[in-house]
Amino acid sequence: MLTWVRLILRHPKLVLLGLTLVSLAAAASLSQAIIATSMEKMLLGNSPEYTSYKARASEFGGDEVLIVAYDEPEPLSVAALDRLEAAVARLEALPEVGDVVSLLDAIELTESDGMLTVRTYGEAAREEPGRTAALTDALRGEPSVGGLMLSESGPHAAVAVSMRPNPDRSAEEGPQLVAEVSRILEEEGLQNLRRGGYLAMVSAVMEQSTTNIIQLFPLTVLAVIGSVFFLFRRLLPVLVASGVSLMAVLWTMGFAVLIDRELSIFASIVPAVVMVVAISDSIHLWSAYLIELSAGHDKQAAIENSASEVGTACVLTSATTFLGFISLALIPTPVYQVVGLVLGFGVSMALLVTVTLMPVLMSLLDTPAPAPERAAHLDSRLDRLAAFTSRWDIPIILGFAMFTAVMLYGVSKIHLETEIITRLSPATTVRQDAEFIRSAFSGSNIIELYVDAPAGVMEPSIIHGMAAIQDDLSALEGVDAVLSVVDVLDGLHGTLGGTGPLPESREALAQYLLLFEMSGGESLDSMLNFERTTAKMIARVDSGALRHTAEIAAHARTLAEVHLPPEASLEATGLTTLFGGFLDNLLTGQRTGLLFSISSIGVMMMLGLRSVRNGLLSILPNVLPMLAVGGIAGLLWTDVDSDTFIPAMIAIGIGVDDTIHFLVRMRLEAQRAPLPQAIRRTFQFAGRGILFTTIILVLGFIPLALSDYFSIWLMGTFIPAALIIALLTDLLLVPAMASRGFFRFKQEPR
Repeated sequence: MLTWVRLILRHPKLVLLGLTLVSLAAAASLSQAIIATSMEKMLLGNSPEYTSYKARASEFGGDEVLIVAYDEPEPLSVAALDRLEAAVARLEALPEVGDVVSLLDAIELTESDGMLTVRTYGEAAREEPGRTAALTDALRGEPSVGGLMLSESGPHAAVAVSMRPNPDRSAEEGPQLVAEVSRILEEEGLQNLRRGGYLAMVSAVMEQSTTNIIQLFPLTVLAVIGSVFFLFRRLLPVLVASGVSLMAVLWTMGFAVLIDRELSIFASIVPAVVMVVAISDSIHLWSAYLIELSAGHDKQAAIENSASEVGTACVLTSATTFLGFISLALIPTPVYQVVGLVLGFGVSMALLVTVTLMPVLMSLLDTPAPAPERAAHLDSRLDRLAAFTSRWDIPIILGFAMFTAVMLYGVSKIHLETEIITRLSPATTVRQDAEFIRSAFSGSNIIELYVDAPAGVMEPSIIHGMAAIQDDLSALEGVDAVLSVVDVLDGLHGTLGGTGPLPESREALAQYLLLFEMSGGESLDSMLNFERTTAKMIARVDSGALRHTAEIAAHARTLAEVHLPPEASLEATGLTTLFGGFLDNLLTGQRTGLLFSISSIGVMMMLGLRSVRNGLLSILPNVLPMLAVGGIAGLLWTDVDSDTFIPAMIAIGIGVDDTIHFLVRMRLEAQRAPLPQAIRRTFQFAGRGILFTTIILVLGFIPLALSDYFSIWLMGTFIPAALIIALLTDLLLVPAMASRGFFRFKQEPR
């Protein structure tokens, strides 16, 4: 490191020119970026299950649905039907809309003199105005309408707008589609609109992410700059640290665009994380520089000494942070793989810019004035803290042992479940609308079930099996309704005077469908394919909990093995179903990433401390903040969101830095003095930097807590909490363990 510092100090202008050229190239790359997110592609990638889902969606339509509820006291009045018909016609004309389902699609089956009549309830109401009230009551009893398009009680109706299957559609288009649909419905006179369903939820997530990028990152910058100025009370370190960190952010985002010019919502956390990491390196280096000047060294010697000693520690911290972030790439999901790679690159660039630009700026700028008097007061407090940890080492170790036991208990209480809508704040309109729709209507979460039979699904054994599956699924807690062609057949059977179960004859079932279509019934394309080899069933679930949805889907597969004949099979799919099944892969990837991160950090600590024993022991204080995140989550919440562990993985990568600075310095001081004095000198040299960087990091992440999106809120709450625990661990537990002889260093006074 000393050789590198002396090299760049001999060519400062050339170094500045090179940094400028790279920054211009990064800015040019970043100018090509566009905000474009496909939630499905980011999470599911090219998995076989997602590929199969897309094929099904292209044939039967997908489950990207926007449900809009509205107030309608008399849903079958002429005025209400006119408004709804005009709105549906305009919605169906939109190029992105594939299908619109409303009260207009509700079918009334009647039989007179052996003749079957198929007409919509709207047509019946127009033809027989006197039956409007009776038709409305009958409508609520229809399984395909009651609780779905018409509330079971109360003056509410709903329209379901399905998007055309388009796996390449950017989620950023969602808010525009939701706004366009809402505008049309309002212009046609539908009142008090409330929006729910997958499309509304994703649109709200997109809006929150835009807010994070536009508002929260500038707040992070202000918080970091303000905290640096408050701690140093000088403008110079603010300018130096800010310039270094913003250059690292620019380079990182330019690299991200080189990988993929379509930046996803998860890219919104990258600038904040890279900035605080770069600030951390800068503050450690600047603090060491001031200490060297205070010790009486001239500027050149102070720059070389601080950069060589602290810079070496920064290399180790950056390597461990890099490994911590890269561990995200072990999660088998495209979004985390990209974010892990970009954050790993960002840490590397933060180190490179810090050890290159800062020494040059230090050499070109005026020598800073001595540290203010309050810095001396801080050093004296750190000196007393060093004495405290040596005197009370056993109680400190026992206290942390008790804390660890409580956190382990909290971890044992964790039950993982994810419901995307609950990631939005209860104060958001979409969250409130979703709660209203859930209370007034049946569940808007859909599980798609496809029954396949190469010889045809209209075999009686298959139809009866589907009916049994519907009955068993409908009896499950949380399943509001299950719909399929069985409902059409059952309605025809009852209307034509049939009693008991459906006919056992294939010919009779085929005649039912033919009679339905010939009597005016609309196409059954949404339920059966043209060849009649595949039938679609829809299970509507009242909860969007992903794991619960996946469990219901798995139960449906089990029911299919029981009720369907061997020649038929059932596939359960749909976006929430796939996301729910993906959770287990996500958690497995997170565990693998954490183990990789912990083991890699242990190896790096062994190399940096030149001791297997000390490297292994250093894992304990580094793991404790991550353990605390899990323990707090388990104690606070009944269901813990899967995204909770992402802050833990980021925190372990950042929190290890201060442990490295402390132990690397202690190893150096232990060669020069007895252990008590070495601990005291370590606090004097590294304590201020550790304290300052933690304060800056905490304040830098806290603005993210203002987000109304839970996953970003976690970054602004759990990461600061983990960093504070890491600080207490480094300034209390680590020196106490060293004082008690757990950490052992060679004593080689020079």
